[in-house]
Amino acid sequence: MTFFREFDSMEEMQRFLAEQTRLANESLSEEQKAITYGDYWVRTDYEFLIFGYINTLDELDESSRRLGADEEEIAYERAMIADAHARGYMYGKAYSVVEPDGEWGSTHRVSMQKVSKQTFDRMRELGWTLEGWR
Repeated sequence: MTFFREFDSMEEMQRFLAEQTRLANESLSEEQKAITYGDYWVRTDYEFLIFGYINTLDELDESSRRLGADEEEIAYERAMIADAHARGYMYGKAYSVVEPDGEWGSTHRVSMQKVSKQTFDRMRELGWTLEGWR
C-alpha cells in the first residue's frame, strides 16, 4: 500500500515519524523484539517475499575499513546504526526476486519474522521464490 502525506514543516514530519515508530515498537511480538545483529529474517507483507540479514557492527566496521573509511568515520557510522537499531530499525541487506543480489537499507522489526540461516541459504538457492521449496 502506498500513501502520501503532506506536512507543513520538518518538525511536524519528525513528530509523525517518531509517533509511527513508537506505535510500531509497541506492537512488536516477543520474537520480533529479540531480532538483532547477526539474525536472518523474512518479510511477508509485500506481493513477494523479502529476506534479509542484519549485519553485526563488527562486520560493518570491517566493510567500511576495506572501503577506506578512517576510524572517525567508522565510529560515526557505528553510532548511527546503533541508534537506529535501538529504535527498531535493523540495517543490512534485503534480497528478493526483484533484488536478487541484495539491497542495503533498514527495515523495522515490525515487518520481520526471524528465519534460520539454513532457510535463508535455501531461499537464496531458489532465487528468493518458493518454487521448488521442499
